[in-house]
Order: sequence, then C-alpha cells, then structure tokens
Amino acid sequence: MQDKKIYLENEENLLAISFGLAKLSEDDKFYQVALALSQEGLLFYNDNMPDEANESGLLYRVKIRIPFTSLLIVFNEKIKKNKELKKYLRLKIVTTIENKIHYFYYLKKDKSSIKQLLKLLKKRRVKVKKRKVDLSPNI
Repeated sequence: MQDKKIYLENEENLLAISFGLAKLSEDDKFYQVALALSQEGLLFYNDNMPDEANESGLLYRVKIRIPFTSLLIVFNEKIKKNKELKKYLRLKIVTTIENKIHYFYYLKKDKSSIKQLLKLLKKRRVKVKKRKVDLSPNI
C-alpha cells in the first residue's frame, strides 16, 4: 500500500502551520483544522477531511482566508476555570471583516508551534497580546 501525498492549496506561500480546533462557519461545530500563516495572511484548512482525493494524493483547500489588512488583533488566551478545556489554550482572532471573531483552540503541548506563528505575525505588524480568560461554566 502506497502512502498518499498531502497537498495544501497555497502551500508554496506558507510560512508556519499549527493544528487545533475551530469552527469553519458560524453555525457549524468545531472541526480539526490546520491554521497556517501565508505571505498574505491567515488560512484555515479543514484537517478532518480532504476536499479532493485522487491517485496522486489528498488536496486540502483553504476554508477561511484572513488577509493581514483585515486582522485587528490576535489574543493568545490562557483559559481559566473550565475543566473541559484544561488541556487547551486558544487564539482569539479579531478581524475587520464584518467584525468577525475566529477562535482557534490548541493543545498546551503545541504551544511552541503557535509561538512561532505569533512571532511571524508580529513581524508583519499584526497586534498580538497575551491574556487570561475566565470560561467558567454557567450553572
């Protein structure tokens, strides 16, 4: 059995990539996604299922594209007071596109890949801030 190659749309322009959970549309559930930094901005890919499969490999298309010019701020958030999310940290990505906010949850053990991605975002003059957020369950 031969392993299939994996192809990402725009992969020649990617600078960094990390994996986690995000919604790909507002009314959707959370999916496994790849968050990538390209020459133009942030890209979200559905890591759960390829868009195309053929004899040469698996192709993943960009599901969300956020240009640098549309990024207002990215918060790197430490989640407090939530047992279900204790293994996760999250990025809150605030955009000028219809004042949309994207949440990207990532495992604490993947912190180094996110740190690299955020460092590259700062080089492109995107505002990045750390903060703690209380996500206590409402009972």
